[in-house]
Amino acid sequence: MRRAIRRLRRRRLRSFFSLESLPSDARLADDGATPEEKAEIVSTYRMVERIPVRQRVVWVLKHVEGETLDSIAEICRCSKTTVQRRLRAAERALQVEKERH
Repeated sequence: MRRAIRRLRRRRLRSFFSLESLPSDARLADDGATPEEKAEIVSTYRMVERIPVRQRVVWVLKHVEGETLDSIAEICRCSKTTVQRRLRAAERALQVEKERH
């Protein structure tokens, strides 16, 4: 988990300096998705990339991987309360990003 967090932080820093960013042709959606669905997926991916790494990890584990709060706490080696706090913060940050667009 520590390596994943370090890698995500490094990627975020590199993208800040335009050394690395999501390629425009990145395959994030299934081939059967409509253009609107593909655009929504790319938009959501970019919003998720903007939230702090620890919050992003918790959000992805919960909403993408389908992990329970207890298992996320075990994976992240933190308390369930911390997981809940990070998840709420991530969801608030995503809501703010969504309202901006």
